[in-house]
Amino acid sequence: MASNHPKRSIIINFSAEDARLLVYPVEREKTQSIIADALEIPILFEESAAQIGGRYQLDNEFARRFGVAMLNLLALSYPELKQDITASQTPIARE
Repeated sequence: MASNHPKRSIIINFSAEDARLLVYPVEREKTQSIIADALEIPILFEESAAQIGGRYQLDNEFARRFGVAMLNLLALSYPELKQDITASQTPIARE
């Protein structure tokens, strides 16, 4: 089933005033000028994801580590957020 849904990028921000994460899905074309000058931090599937049958598995462990990485990146700009992050990057054994 083909989808006509536009390709989107995700912008994640933190609001210190009311302690919430803000997620903005933005059409990919609108982000091009922003990402052209931004620092790129690749997350390589071959280093982070399990592989089964020749395909990468974006499983719970991948999602957990990805989420922790995003929180830590936000904490670089918002140090007050760091004290609230109790999750670690330490891998949990996959089943």
